[in-house]
Amino acid sequence: MKKGTSVKVEARGKSILVKPLEPVAEKYFGAFKVVNWPDDLNNFIEEVMKEWWKQKAM
Repeated sequence: MKKGTSVKVEARGKSILVKPLEPVAEKYFGAFKVVNWPDDLNNFIEEVMKEWWKQKAM
């Protein structure tokens, strides 16, 4: 582990287990390919989130 690494700490009996956590950004890097970025990224994100909430509510 490197300095600044996020970790998960678990107590197991008389032992303490420390595991490094994988950054979310690295886990999903390359999962989405954006061909053309929208002019207004904030508006785009709002619309995507609205659509996601609609689908989740169904």
